[in-house]
Amino acid sequence: MEYIKKNTETALKIGADAQGISIEDARKLYEWTKFTSKVTVEDIKSMEDDQNFMLKNETIRNKINIYDIIDKIALE
Repeated sequence: MEYIKKNTETALKIGADAQGISIEDARKLYEWTKFTSKVTVEDIKSMEDDQNFMLKNETIRNKINIYDIIDKIALE
């Protein structure tokens, strides 16, 4: 996060190149995103709700443990 804050233009270029999108599109995505390095209980509940919705609508096949994909340092 610090790197992105201090080197926004470079970070946008890296992200745009990695995703195969324009700098302008990368900038829009960056501005729209409320990126944080912390995950709340509400965030996890929302992810579980999203997962249940996708399972019900058969857009994913397997349920995962949300905590398995979150670094413990990110938990609030």
